[in-house]
Amino acid sequence: MGETAPLTIQRIAIFPLTGAVLFPGLHLPLHIFEPRYSAMVQEVLARDRQIGMIQPRQLPGEEDREPPALYDVGCVGRIVDVEALDEGRFNLVLEGVARFRVRRELDVTTPFRQVEAEIELEAEEEAVLASIERASLEREAKRFAARQGYVVDWDSVGQLDDATLVNGIAQVAPFDAAAKQALLEATPIDARAELVVQLMQFFGRFDGEPGFQPAFIAARCAQPCAAAARPFLDQPVGQKRGKIVGRASFGRIFGRRIGQPRVGALLLQRVER
Repeated sequence: MGETAPLTIQRIAIFPLTGAVLFPGLHLPLHIFEPRYSAMVQEVLARDRQIGMIQPRQLPGEEDREPPALYDVGCVGRIVDVEALDEGRFNLVLEGVARFRVRRELDVTTPFRQVEAEIELEAEEEAVLASIERASLEREAKRFAARQGYVVDWDSVGQLDDATLVNGIAQVAPFDAAAKQALLEATPIDARAELVVQLMQFFGRFDGEPGFQPAFIAARCAQPCAAAARPFLDQPVGQKRGKIVGRASFGRIFGRRIGQPRVGALLLQRVER
């Protein structure tokens, strides 16, 4: 967490889901179908509409631990769109509010887990990159998009604030779960931007090679992540707790208004070959 960012202590309901890394200011669409998380949605809708997205952490020798351990850092999301379905299911969209660090897990009677967490109050959208850092990020993003076969509205990208651009790439790029965790934990924003650039370069050079793991470079360039997760694209999007809505929803992930354009107008649809 940032050294100078003001903090507040808060009790939050958490949704542990591998690969579902939410960044401040970004959108994450989810389909909720397990009863305990349907109960969580109903409770937070009646309270503050906030859910803590955090990844489970597999520690050596604790592969069968229940409930699984958690990473230290996650992101609080506010429900900005919700659709109630039959059988207690929900479609919802979370908007990232702020990063949080787990202080301790609470002993609760609810079917879902809750933690006491330090919430970072600093507004990331106020963070600014140096002009040379911004230029390097955009240059590498164009190369990365071309290699991945993405169609991007670069004129609109140029109008994004620095934090939205950095966090947007970090959230939708096909890095593995551990690399995304390293990006979420990287602070301040210029350190995250540098790591995004390094990951795009590394991913572009070695994607497709046997044993390729973006988490390796992330662990060397930022705060180490203990778990070496499988590549994000190789993981099933469905979990028994819920699932990330598919790639067609990238526009929803980028769907917040940033002054003029909606980020969802920009990107990231893979060209059908």
